[in-house]
Amino acid sequence: MRNGIGAALLAAAFILQAGSPLHAQAGRADLRYVAPLPETVIFTSVDSTRTKLSNALMGELVSTGAVQATSELRFAPAADGVTVTAILKRMRGETSSPMGTMPLDSEERPPFDVTIGPKGPDPETIAGTVFQVSQPGADPLDAMGSALAVSGLIIVPGRELRLGEEWTDTIRYSPKFEGLEGFAMEMTMVYRGTYAADTVVDGRTLNVLRIVGEGTATGNGTMQGLEVSQNLKLSTQETVLWDSGRHIPVSRVATSETVIESSAPQAGVSMNAEVSSRSVTRAEPSR
Repeated sequence: MRNGIGAALLAAAFILQAGSPLHAQAGRADLRYVAPLPETVIFTSVDSTRTKLSNALMGELVSTGAVQATSELRFAPAADGVTVTAILKRMRGETSSPMGTMPLDSEERPPFDVTIGPKGPDPETIAGTVFQVSQPGADPLDAMGSALAVSGLIIVPGRELRLGEEWTDTIRYSPKFEGLEGFAMEMTMVYRGTYAADTVVDGRTLNVLRIVGEGTATGNGTMQGLEVSQNLKLSTQETVLWDSGRHIPVSRVATSETVIESSAPQAGVSMNAEVSSRSVTRAEPSR
């Protein structure tokens, strides 16, 4: 996931040639990003995180973080799907540890574009969001902001489902780190979802999706002349309210548990990290 490519101007008439939409009705879910889509969606998110670091030298160090963010997503037709221009409008929060509290305060970040098909963002975009991989030397606010800006988008089956039907998606991703050509990482994420129920909110029928995920990441190589290895395990659970009439997720509540083991044997250094997080995202479509 990369910043760049200025925001595309929206056309007054927004028509996608992706086939006839399925009008929302109980017992059927059209889990595709296709027409009709809102021209603009405002996503608001509230995220909280607890991290415990531990090693033989310093013992345990616990830190917490909380972030509130507002992002704007604009949808426009593209030859190979739908172009989504993502803009993080505002980000506020803080992190706290025994060493003190650090505020997080960011105004609007530069827009960036991603292209999605009927199933949603491509694996690289989602993997970069899930694992929040940033390039060495990059502004961490850019990496965090990019992840938050598209956090409202989820991967869906890209087809119609009947009530009770399940699906599975697997993401494999090998990020490249500029300046760390000697370090390689492989990531895998498996999602299992169920179209569990229907509910009515403000007169609209919404589809209730239950999604669980399990992920691993393994990295090995040389960093600053030292052999380094890293292993990561991630589990997620989320409940999504999907609007089949608008073809977007309008609510997402997600929790995750991550365990990371890092070591540099030559330096006699090892560290473990346990990260728990909860995220609540809401959408306000333009129509």
